Amino acid sequence: VDLEADVDSKVGGVVAIGGSATRLELQGKEVLDSLTLDLEGAPEAHHLEARLYGPPGVLGLAANGGLEDLVWRGDLDALNLGADPWGDWTLLQSVRATVSATSAELEEACLGSDSARLCLRGSRRTGGAAAFTTSVNGLELSRFENTLPEGWTVTGVLNAEATVQIAEDRGLLARGEGELDSVQMGYPTDRGRRELFFSGVRLNAAMDEGGARVGGGLRVLVDGATEVANLDGRIAMPGYTHLGMELPAQTISGDLQGRITDFSALEALIPDVEEVAADLTIGVDISGTVGSPELRGAARLAQGSLNLTGSIFENHILRNISSRNLVLLTRSPRMDVPM
Repeated sequence: VDLEADVDSKVGGVVAIGGSATRLELQGKEVLDSLTLDLEGAPEAHHLEARLYGPPGVLGLAANGGLEDLVWRGDLDALNLGADPWGDWTLLQSVRATVSATSAELEEACLGSDSARLCLRGSRRTGGAAAFTTSVNGLELSRFENTLPEGWTVTGVLNAEATVQIAEDRGLLARGEGELDSVQMGYPTDRGRRELFFSGVRLNAAMDEGGARVGGGLRVLVDGATEVANLDGRIAMPGYTHLGMELPAQTISGDLQGRITDFSALEALIPDVEEVAADLTIGVDISGTVGSPELRGAARLAQGSLNLTGSIFENHILRNISSRNLVLLTRSPRMDVPM
């Protein structure tokens, strides 16, 4: 750690501080490669610049502000973030911030990266009360291709928004929804490359005095026309209304409905699985608790075939699985699936 300071001892005098640090570790894990910090000006009017490098990425910022009556008010003039696979993000315009011992507030700050936009505004008060609003628009899924298996590709756009309010008693009011638009995924199979198109991919969540609820669904098409999957699901925890409540004991309810007729993605993910063909219809109700969920319903598998290869499954072939009901009467941690 290096630190240099030039301080004018007069009241309101100018202060100039420059510092740097390298290789910061926390519990044996490196969290920071290097940090540089420069502060110049009087307490009531000063300029701050900082830059951090670390395994997660790079952060740089510049701010101008002043301290009056123990309240700092100022403008965040520059903010640059860089992290894989998210890419490089830049603050689009200066944003106002206020910080004191009892509260903090940030006006809407928007970051841009190519055509994507990420915005956040929020406030927090002593006692834990807080409110936040965030949104992301136009985030390209192709940024995350390097996290997929070799040969896989993905395109499409994510749009999402969320609003959160936390009371002093940790009661939570929250709303969030997200949607994926024009999603296309490609992957290699033994019979050539497979391209799937996703539509109606949506997720919504809420938490209020009625508990917590999550729901969503998707449709999957081949060649942009033939539907090969259609799933809808929801789950609710009616008693979960405050942060910090014990999760395992919470009562849950929900369901999963849908149909899948294309399992070729299994061939790409599991080398020992080939020539998958099946028509699977699912209708399952969810109940019980988070710690001990129960599933009741049925899954109908019609006209299925599966070829398993490799050192363990060599020459074992399952074919013509016709109209079998997989009746689900399960309770965690044990699952029985009679055939």
